[in-house]
Amino acid sequence: MLDARQRFEPEFDSNNPVGTCELGMHWFPNGGIETLRSYGELKGRHWSKIIPESHWNFVLNTQLEYEEAHYLFVHAGIVPPGLYWRFGVYEADPRLWIRDEFIRSRSDFGGRVVVYGHTPSSSGLPVIQANKLGIDTGAGFGGPLTAVGLKSKYDPRDLLIIQVK
Repeated sequence: MLDARQRFEPEFDSNNPVGTCELGMHWFPNGGIETLRSYGELKGRHWSKIIPESHWNFVLNTQLEYEEAHYLFVHAGIVPPGLYWRFGVYEADPRLWIRDEFIRSRSDFGGRVVVYGHTPSSSGLPVIQANKLGIDTGAGFGGPLTAVGLKSKYDPRDLLIIQVK
């Protein structure tokens, strides 16, 4: 979303006057159009102007990962130790886009359990493993929206799972 704004409004970020063109274009077919529709009609305004500045500030100040106790919360996952990841020809942050390398990994990720989304489970239930917890159950595709209650010490047998259809 930020790359799209940068791509079409280079003055938006004077520290990055070129922007990331490829990622800017990638946002629109990957939820960008639906996001813009949720804000209402353009009515002659540039697409970025229908999004309130407070929402832009929220996105700008959002952390790509958050660590708490023995957990690491991240959108898509992280690059497992010893592996290299590249998103096609784009310079994308793996915390937003990684899938297979992360999901297949058996790494203990430095003793942390990685709580992630981005890859919907095919069962409609969270993916519960010793090293990671996937909570994307396909809400964007008609599946349930899932939340989990976590204790300070991770025990995959002792999770509070809440799902809303």
